Amino acid sequence: MNIFKRIFCKLAKLNSKCDNEDHPSLDICGKGREYYETLRYNLLKSKDSSLDMPRLIAITSCSEGEGVSTVASSFAVTLALHGDRVLLVDANFRHPSVHKIFKVNLSPGLGEVLWNGMDGTGAIQPSDIQNLFVLSAGEMKDDPASGYESQEFAELLNILKREYSFVVFDMLPMQRSVNYVVRLASLLDGVILVVETERVRWQVVQWANERLVKAKANVLGAVLNKREFHVPRWLYDTL
Repeated sequence: MNIFKRIFCKLAKLNSKCDNEDHPSLDICGKGREYYETLRYNLLKSKDSSLDMPRLIAITSCSEGEGVSTVASSFAVTLALHGDRVLLVDANFRHPSVHKIFKVNLSPGLGEVLWNGMDGTGAIQPSDIQNLFVLSAGEMKDDPASGYESQEFAELLNILKREYSFVVFDMLPMQRSVNYVVRLASLLDGVILVVETERVRWQVVQWANERLVKAKANVLGAVLNKREFHVPRWLYDTL
């Protein structure tokens, strides 16, 4: 069944990570880099003639452990390596990880912006990768969906869109907090679903897609993550 407008790319489950001592959890070298280059290319190609380029992008999944943080972080790095000014936002308050990947402070972050009235730009931290900036999760004090309803958050999104070429949001899985995810996704330009190959049933993926569409979120497509090659890779390449 064709659930999405397009499948952006298929990320193989690589046997080894790229030779990257600073960020060993990211697939941003070798074959890993190729997959994220494909994702970037398909994103740029996805522009509807009647719409602006999707620049505020949510990345989520159906369930935990499907690789959202790795995909979001690796994708943000790939965009930054092309010279685009990129902001990576950790919106996974329950299991924040972006601050660990890029070795920045957890707080202040998005939580302080939503609930303490902190200036969003003041919480943004530079990373050690040129053109890539990070807004970590910070501390959660309330239901995240309530914070996204505010006029202050709407103004923050407008500022970020002016200041950055792309803003990538690392989100909670939908089965964990569906109302929060669909609310934020509906405020952004588009959402990409990460789907772990051979783990998640298509009915669950369809449910996630329908919830996003019902909330008027722009579902850009899906990424099939941790793809296993059950026959030799060279044979896949010839198919």
